[in-house]
Amino acid sequence: MRTKSRIKTAVILAGGLGTRLRSVVKDVPKPMAMINKKPFLEHQMLFWIKQGIQSFILSVGYKHEKIIEYFGNEFRGIKIDYSIESAPLGTGGGLISSINQFKPDEDILVLNGDTFFEIDLKELEVFHYKKKSDITFSLFKSSDSDRYMCIKKDKSGRVVSMSEPIITHGFVNGGVYIMNPKLFSKLDYKIGDNISLESEIFKEIFKSKARIYGKNFPSFFVDIGIPDDFFNASKYLL
Repeated sequence: MRTKSRIKTAVILAGGLGTRLRSVVKDVPKPMAMINKKPFLEHQMLFWIKQGIQSFILSVGYKHEKIIEYFGNEFRGIKIDYSIESAPLGTGGGLISSINQFKPDEDILVLNGDTFFEIDLKELEVFHYKKKSDITFSLFKSSDSDRYMCIKKDKSGRVVSMSEPIITHGFVNGGVYIMNPKLFSKLDYKIGDNISLESEIFKEIFKSKARIYGKNFPSFFVDIGIPDDFFNASKYLL
């Protein structure tokens, strides 16, 4: 039984080239890497469907035909739309293209296509709306923060700084966000721009004084972007 959720649409950023994983996943896009006989993307989608997501927008690029052939326009009764990159756009460009193409009029869930963070969507939602947030980050504590954007927040949860990966202990970006899509209409980017969500768009939104919050989750996180983590993922995604 699906739980009720105010967030109905999830955008999954699945257009990357996956060059770091190419040595073990050669003929499919990274989100289609097989883990326990299912594509990684299928594990993701099943998890979020169970939490109440009612439609997906997949931002796809490299070998996107493989994704479309596998999932089609519907998966487990859930509608799928595709925003197809004719050239690499980066995570930011892919998201902007998706938002402009499908024009969601409510807050959306945004997910990285190569990470899995086992959080409670309802819990993230309650926090997001209580804080009247424009963007809410899901965070986890990591000693491997040289790989992920580091986030600092005050006692209320409001983000006070975000920085490039640094070698330190602290809270880092878990790649699961609730966002108000209207924020992107205020940015000076256009469809087709190749930009990073993490290192460019988020920092521009932060400078604009938007309401940005972060919530910690002591949950399972896996990043299949590199071979070691890809092989470890099979232990958890059962």
